[in-house]
Amino acid sequence: MEKFLLGENEIYLKPFRIFHVVAIGDQTEETGAGYLRYNEKALRHFGGRVNFLIDMNRCGKISPKARRIFKQLGELETTEQVAVFGAHPMAKLIGNMVLSSFGKDNARFFDQEEQAMEWVLHGMDVKGKEV
Repeated sequence: MEKFLLGENEIYLKPFRIFHVVAIGDQTEETGAGYLRYNEKALRHFGGRVNFLIDMNRCGKISPKARRIFKQLGELETTEQVAVFGAHPMAKLIGNMVLSSFGKDNARFFDQEEQAMEWVLHGMDVKGKEV
């Protein structure tokens, strides 16, 4: 597993082609651009496909420009699934805003990380194959 920092945000490249984001604080246009750069790294690392696991528990405001970038990430052909999770009411509100920016039917919101991870793993083409 590789770990990267993008400002306060934490990014992990995990087994099963998982691009795990721990969103901390406000998400700006610069943050969104950083996610795009790390997505390119993840695509090279994982061989062209990626699943997003996004922790919204400590997320702040999301700027409109950052939302447009998140939409762009979600619409990429290389994005398989997007699982967003967060337990507190603000995380749910922000998480649902993020999900509404994705145009595909490949994104879901969950209360707990375990539920989100299970959904991603269940939906993979090759279950149990670590990439």
